[in-house]
Amino acid sequence: MNRQDPGAAPESRAAWGRLIRNSNWNFAAFGIVVAANFLTVPFVVHRLGMAQFGLAGLILAMLAPLMFIGTVLGQACVRELAPMMAANDVVAARHMFSSALVMCLVASLLVLLAFSLFGPVGLRNFSGVESAATHDLFLVVFVATLGWVAQQMFLVVQSTIVSAQHFQALAIANVASAVASAACVLAATWVLPSVLGFLLGTASGFLLTLLLTALQARRYAGQLFPLMPPRMADVRRILAFCRWQVPAQLSGAFALQADRYLLGSTATMAVVGQFNVATRLQEVVYMGVLKISEVLFPHFSAFPGNRDSHQVSVFMASSWIVNAIAAAALAPLIPLSAALIALWVGASAAEVGAPMLRTLVTAGILGSGINVFSYFAMGKGYTKRLGVMSLAHAATVVVSSTVLILGWGALAAGMGFVVANVLRLVWATCITPDIIGSRMRVSDVAQSTLLPLAAGLLVGWGFGAIAAGSWLSLLWNYALLAAAVLLVSLVLSVCFPASRTLALSVASGLRGHFSQR
Repeated sequence: MNRQDPGAAPESRAAWGRLIRNSNWNFAAFGIVVAANFLTVPFVVHRLGMAQFGLAGLILAMLAPLMFIGTVLGQACVRELAPMMAANDVVAARHMFSSALVMCLVASLLVLLAFSLFGPVGLRNFSGVESAATHDLFLVVFVATLGWVAQQMFLVVQSTIVSAQHFQALAIANVASAVASAACVLAATWVLPSVLGFLLGTASGFLLTLLLTALQARRYAGQLFPLMPPRMADVRRILAFCRWQVPAQLSGAFALQADRYLLGSTATMAVVGQFNVATRLQEVVYMGVLKISEVLFPHFSAFPGNRDSHQVSVFMASSWIVNAIAAAALAPLIPLSAALIALWVGASAAEVGAPMLRTLVTAGILGSGINVFSYFAMGKGYTKRLGVMSLAHAATVVVSSTVLILGWGALAAGMGFVVANVLRLVWATCITPDIIGSRMRVSDVAQSTLLPLAAGLLVGWGFGAIAAGSWLSLLWNYALLAAAVLLVSLVLSVCFPASRTLALSVASGLRGHFSQR
């Protein structure tokens, strides 16, 4: 393992300082985004009812696997634009961004046409929903898909700000978008308390998000504008990146919705609604962790090579930090699941939602272990390895979820992810030394990755259900449990030599950053 102090060299301190500042802006914006979304769900459930909320989630879930269009094209933009913008190659960067944007628009419009025509039929045959239950399924599906198109365009446009590493600008756009989107959902659901009203509000929110992000991109990545004609050479480079990322993202997105599809075909819409509530809670916290760590992608992409000491230090230290934060953020939800859902939505939603949430949080803790690995592998061009891993993970999720839900019922939802995430985490841990460098050992990677996750699982499942009669009580218990996770992470780390050295180097790097503030 490389034992260089990440705070030793001036350039290393500068890089760490930039990463920390970017993570701070990302996380601060995410907190406001969470608050805005957190307030909308109880209102929507109250206005629509659990069954209609479940149906709306099922419609959005049918579109979710196609998110690979904006996601992969956005990742391709970051991968290509980051080194171009770092080298001030404006003309090449402008052509590349224009090519990706045109590809996204064409693909999204094709999906809009196809899904608007065939989506209502598939929804009616799949779930047995009649058009009378949702006003007009054609209109409902069209509105949902129109919002989806705006979302895909947003993912590509925001890549310009990410590539330039202007995370403060992106944070401001995300906050404004979250507030505006929440207002749209609340207003539309208030005026039209139906699936159509909810999806109208959601689509309006995505359109506003696209507009606000485009304005920020024009301001902070202005060198990429005006747009230029797409070039086939750039299209081929994007397609080369997409060759493995598309099947990886598509299979991953399908696997992410597998439980919802199975519940939609075997259980009532009310159960699907409770699963939506549990999923929303777990995703909200998990996405916060991603917001902290996603700043690593442009960082790894912009720096050539992968075996220099700084990159190894960033990888190892980031793994420990990100996983410790992920465990501390997610683990308290396990003992507090019933109390949180009861306070947030209602006691009736907690009966089935709480066990589902505990399972989903466990899967989320295990899934957090490969976030840094994924960003490093994408940034360094190891897309084939990631693609194979994602395909295997998706297949394991689908098979496990099908067997478990059909055999044990709705309460087994999420267990497929637990099984698949364990196997993927072991796989990633074993192949990381080969990607990073020969000086690293599997045991070094395991100590930086697995120990914080183990601390989260020990604390989360070590407590029984904790009651909380008020939000203040719940937040107090959440803070105590999160602190316990961090403490156990430190205790476990000092018990092993590599993680002990790593923890000291992380503390030194953070101390060097904050002493300069």
